[in-house]
Amino acid sequence: MNDSTFLFVYGTLRRLANHPAHQVLAERAKLIGTGKVQGKLYALGRFPGVTPSQQRTDRVRGEIYALDDKRRVFQFLDKYEGSLFRRELCPVYLNAGQKLSAWIYLYVGPMNSAKFISSGDYLSLRARKPRPSLRIARTSSKAGLQKAFDIRMRVFVKEQRVSREIELDSDDGRAVHFLATISGNAIGTARIVMRRGSAKIGRMAVLKSFRRGGVGKKLLKHAVACAKKLGAKKIYLHAQVAVIGFYKRAGFRCVGPVFDEAGIPHRRMILATGLAVKNAKGTKKYVGATGGRPSVRRT
Repeated sequence: MNDSTFLFVYGTLRRLANHPAHQVLAERAKLIGTGKVQGKLYALGRFPGVTPSQQRTDRVRGEIYALDDKRRVFQFLDKYEGSLFRRELCPVYLNAGQKLSAWIYLYVGPMNSAKFISSGDYLSLRARKPRPSLRIARTSSKAGLQKAFDIRMRVFVKEQRVSREIELDSDDGRAVHFLATISGNAIGTARIVMRRGSAKIGRMAVLKSFRRGGVGKKLLKHAVACAKKLGAKKIYLHAQVAVIGFYKRAGFRCVGPVFDEAGIPHRRMILATGLAVKNAKGTKKYVGATGGRPSVRRT
């Protein structure tokens, strides 16, 4: 791998900045570590900018990525950064001690309202502000459903190679859909399909750059709560074998053998805790969530 395939990012493209633009790096680049570059970091309103510096003590912290597809990444980023930034090769120092050359977007715009960030770390500046909260809600509007479907296309069809014809099915028309958003940006989705008093949770998907941050856990919790409100006597799902542990921690248990669904190994899982349901007299009683056999069809 030659030096021209490395990219140093220091602002909204960093993982913990929680910006949708980071998705291009999550899909087309590999994080190789954190490091520093010589320069001055400024806050410029909604984004930061780096200018060159002759002082060795002026260091900017960021992340270094190895690009899998530099043509497409730079095509996107050149447009994203715009005329206020210029892409240049600069020496970068990994925290592990290695030195390499990496592309960086230097700020070349006006400095009228620029505020110097002495720490050299954009995330330390953001840490002083409240982090955008995660919102999970049911969605049934055309725009909301399209966002949910787009996430599923990216996760299941593009990443996992599931057929588009299988991924979008007839149950989408009657399912209860959920959308997880941060600052209005859709980052995750799930759905519930009710069948004969049972609720099947499915199509759980979170965009790659937002995983391992608790989004999936909150989506699942929200879906379970909604299923209970809908009066489900049983809550189940078909879990990909690779993430069975995630569902076990949420209270689900495996039932039956491994089976193939859309070319991916799955196991049927049922919520192991009791559910409150109303009888004919309107009195609540609790039934086990493990009785009966759920459908083995892909729903």
